[in-house]
Amino acid sequence: MNTVIILFLFFVFLGLLLSLLFLVKKKGNRFANRILAIYTFLFAFEMLNNCLRWSGWLYTEEFIHIDLTHFPLWLIYGPLVFIYVRSILNGTHFRVSDILFLVPPLLIIGMLSPF
Repeated sequence: MNTVIILFLFFVFLGLLLSLLFLVKKKGNRFANRILAIYTFLFAFEMLNNCLRWSGWLYTEEFIHIDLTHFPLWLIYGPLVFIYVRSILNGTHFRVSDILFLVPPLLIIGMLSPF
């Protein structure tokens, strides 16, 4: 395996660890910490997907089911940052209207579900 891929796998491990630490943190804005934990976890998953793709392991029988799972994530990053910043600046938590942010990723998941 390439040293760059190993370095990225190390960053994936750090991202998973950091998301776990944000999830269990008791102090501060807990809602914002949870949003940041979700964002960090999804970004680490995307890096893992890229590492598997670069190494060629993504197309093996063990990992082929992970292929194309990173597409809906691209549509979730923006709303997560928006909700996080709104939570930090205004102190507001999750609103019912925030569910509309999930419509495009759910449409993509529905289109990719036959795969």
